[in-house]
Amino acid sequence: MTARPAHARGLARAVMLLGLAAALPHADAALAAPAVLDDVTGGGSGLARRGRAPKQQAEITYAGFVSRPDGGATVFVEITQEVPVEKAQSGRSVIYTLKNAKVVVRNNLHPLLTREFASVVTSARLVPDKKAKATKLVIELREVVEPTHRMVAGQDGAMLEVSFPAPKPER
Repeated sequence: MTARPAHARGLARAVMLLGLAAALPHADAALAAPAVLDDVTGGGSGLARRGRAPKQQAEITYAGFVSRPDGGATVFVEITQEVPVEKAQSGRSVIYTLKNAKVVVRNNLHPLLTREFASVVTSARLVPDKKAKATKLVIELREVVEPTHRMVAGQDGAMLEVSFPAPKPER
């Protein structure tokens, strides 16, 4: 099965969320579109014709935040493919570096402001590092805690999930 382009996945997500599948007959065509188009000029490497996509930077398609009932929280980042992740923590800041990944939609660079939720996370934002061909996920915390992270492979790419425990009760 070929991966869908990022714009088709976004359209699919919007169609599913809004329940507009019947209203958008072209949505099926966008979902069925191959990730790599054949080279119509006949030149090129021929990788597309054999069904293999050329190696390229992963695209970050979405970032989000989920507050759990127990007071814990999860920050997640959807990516078109799995990438290596490095973690660095200094006090109340945690930085995850997603190597060989880029943000393609400018709106995803806006911070997720989570102060009003009852969690240790106060904000999260994606920061491009063009020189290193990486993107940093910078998470600010109310208190020092030890988060856990995992990369989850999916049908349309991967997701970095960063989980935080519930905040300590105030005295």
